[in-house]
Amino acid sequence: MNAFEKAVALDASNYLYWGNLGDGYRWAPGQKNKAGEAYRRAAALLAERIVRQPDDSESVSRLALYRGKLGDAAAAAVELSKLEAMKSVSPTARFKSALALELLGQRSRALQALTAAIRGGYSIQKINREPEIAGLRTDPGFQRLIAALKP
Repeated sequence: MNAFEKAVALDASNYLYWGNLGDGYRWAPGQKNKAGEAYRRAAALLAERIVRQPDDSESVSRLALYRGKLGDAAAAAVELSKLEAMKSVSPTARFKSALALELLGQRSRALQALTAAIRGGYSIQKINREPEIAGLRTDPGFQRLIAALKP
């Protein structure tokens, strides 16, 4: 946690540092109540970036994820709609959108986004290490997806 706090102290304008701090607080025992402010700061900084680079699918998907971590389903849906309208969406952006959708309780859509991420080349090993989707990995739909990918 100290490393994330120090990173923010060194560069308070870096949305990734704020997002990482939010994640650290969210997962650390007794610190979850601090996560919201860090995610709000990350989201505000990232929204400014998206104004300058509206077609950056990875930034838009990350903003949707931060909104999802804040529990703001309506704001996350706005970002996810922007992502769906883009002509080019990276596998990483599709994965981030799957995380956001899973956090928002939209498992079916999360599995669709995850399928697109994998088909685009996103690493199954990274998916298997992601704690945000531990529940999704137990879903029969996920199991079928992984089984279909095996040679």
